[in-house]
Amino acid sequence: MSRSILASCLTLGLAITGHATAQTQQNPSFNLLNRGNQIIFVINVSPTSNPRWGEDRLGDEVLEPGHFLPIRLRSGQCRNDIRVIYDNGTYEERRNQNTCAITDVTFDGSDATAPNNRRGSGATPPPRNRQEPAQQNQPALHIVNNSGQSIQAVHASPTSNRSWGQSLIRRRIRDGHAQRITLPRGSCMYDIRVTFADHTDDQRRNINLCTNQEQAYE
Repeated sequence: MSRSILASCLTLGLAITGHATAQTQQNPSFNLLNRGNQIIFVINVSPTSNPRWGEDRLGDEVLEPGHFLPIRLRSGQCRNDIRVIYDNGTYEERRNQNTCAITDVTFDGSDATAPNNRRGSGATPPPRNRQEPAQQNQPALHIVNNSGQSIQAVHASPTSNRSWGQSLIRRRIRDGHAQRITLPRGSCMYDIRVTFADHTDDQRRNINLCTNQEQAYE
């Protein structure tokens, strides 16, 4: 093989290797690990440049302690903010993470923040950006369970509706825990029925869930 051909082959090989390395370095996907002792109910990942958190990547699932979730992101989206919300309502964040340079992001609850300094209140974390506009006429139900037993079902129906419909929770709400449920935009006035583990009900009528979203059960 002549020197010129060998040199061309070496150059081509280095170019291919460099291209592959560049592609690897631009891969922002990572594994999110739960190393704490709380269940993670919500995971948000958004580019640092975006003022909003975006979708919950867990959907209807949860991330148990000791488990991990692969987070798949678009190539080149290297700088990301990451937030998890635990089942007791506290939340934990990692800001401006270069996920192209790391493979794992670990949350263990050591930096968790309790909104409004109320441990276990389950209050929704503050907006990511203080200029993020508040939702107007957006009803939501924020259940705080301090009843001494789990809540098995939650029904919320517009006051004008004669039926309760299906339960709004897929998992029971354990004693000392909280859960927030976003309701369809529109009517603010709701009737609420909560069913406990002992099959007793607590019914509350004509509640404005646009302005009075937190409902505590003790």
